[in-house]
Amino acid sequence: MPTQPNSERSAISAELEGRDRDVRVKRVYLLVLLLPLAFHTFMYFPGFSPIQEGWNLLCLLYLVFVYPWGSAKPGKSITTFDWYMIALIFLDPVVSAVNAWREFGQPIMYGLLTERRIALIAGVLFFARALRMRSITLREVERALLILAWGTMILFRIMRTVIDPSKYADNVGFAATVADGFELSLPVFFALFGVLYYAFRGFRTGRGRDYMLALLLLGGSLSGFGWRTEVLTLLLTFFFFVCRWTNWRRLLVLLPQMLLGLALLVWLLFATMPETMTEQFGRLQDAFTVVLTGESGEDVSANARIGETLFALEGIEKHPILGNGNLSNHWQGGGQLEQGVYFYWMDVGTIGVLYFLGIFGVILYASQYWFVLGAVKKLPPGVHTPLMDATKGFVFFSAVFSVTSAFCVVEAVIALFFIALLRGFANEGRFFESTRCAAGSIQSESWY
Repeated sequence: MPTQPNSERSAISAELEGRDRDVRVKRVYLLVLLLPLAFHTFMYFPGFSPIQEGWNLLCLLYLVFVYPWGSAKPGKSITTFDWYMIALIFLDPVVSAVNAWREFGQPIMYGLLTERRIALIAGVLFFARALRMRSITLREVERALLILAWGTMILFRIMRTVIDPSKYADNVGFAATVADGFELSLPVFFALFGVLYYAFRGFRTGRGRDYMLALLLLGGSLSGFGWRTEVLTLLLTFFFFVCRWTNWRRLLVLLPQMLLGLALLVWLLFATMPETMTEQFGRLQDAFTVVLTGESGEDVSANARIGETLFALEGIEKHPILGNGNLSNHWQGGGQLEQGVYFYWMDVGTIGVLYFLGIFGVILYASQYWFVLGAVKKLPPGVHTPLMDATKGFVFFSAVFSVTSAFCVVEAVIALFFIALLRGFANEGRFFESTRCAAGSIQSESWY
């Protein structure tokens, strides 16, 4: 049988490699398109609601009509984590709707539709299955997340510069009321992931450039309000993992560098927006005063939390096990009119979750971190990549941030996405551990 000339084989190989590269690029940009929908990043943007609602419906249709088929095939089997997410999708709206009907008389259908965003978790089911089947790779996910981190930071910074938020005062969720007027309310979780990515990579490599990229992302993402808890949680996350990954000698060298970087960031922020920063530090001081003394201060949002907490505690006392449910804004003028006070349960973190779904809800949503422990145990020791470090960091961030913001409930789809990504690393670790040669070792590049 005649053999192909070397030049012909090389041409065929180059053509196949080019096609494979094109497929990878297409998958990256598909992720860039779909992840903001999955994270409902633009949900409150003017005119975007029909698109987001359509995506919610597609996720629900996928769960009912597509996901169950072929579950017996390799890579498509339903894991315990999948069953947990399916249980969340059905239990959350049903329990909430029944509780709101029992306590306030809200029709069941209003209660179910109020929690319709829970259907987005079906997108995480699709993502987790795609990772197991290697339909998408960790390298592609990494590139998509970094594109979104920089893309959303730049887009939101431009929007804050050129858009007058007072013109969108009626767009709840897009423009928020602050002490001196209005401010655009833009979700920055892609950028926060990028901050952890570059900060941890800087720690691993010792390159100052990575720290500067992290500070640039962080500074570019901060708005005029509402960033205090996020920044403090980010610092706690970074310090927690650095303490785990290093010895005390290196930590003593690194700590002054961290303080210097933080001081540089604060100086840059004061130089670019001095009035906003002065106001924010004053509000931070007032918030600590309110928390430590229980007395009202000058920070309106901190004062409001006192009233919301007291209202939530009354509801918890009445229904501690299953909670009081969630009220629709489209029923009798919204929950505030029915409850008689300004109250959003997500404003008061864990206390709010107890009001919303009771002890049952706290256990239900906290259980997602049980799967984190299982995934971490399966990761091969001594293996680190920037994406793996940032994923572990963001999962830790979500757990800590949830205490005061109910993040793992309100933004369950985001928290579950990164848990699924961490489990993807664990699965890849087992795969490479079983296939590598005895003399080899798992390198960072092997994970992608």
